[in-house]
Amino acid sequence: MIDKQRLQDAKAGNVQEQVSIGMYYYKGAWGLGENIDYKKALFWL
Repeated sequence: MIDKQRLQDAKAGNVQEQVSIGMYYYKGAWGLGENIDYKKALFWL
């Protein structure tokens, strides 16, 4: 799960957080294949 502070940082333009969130949705939660959402990943990346 993505915490509120990381999401706010990403929305504020923090590129590192944007990539982190994008990879979270692309690879799934902790690389386990859960919560994969390619549309959200594309938005953040």
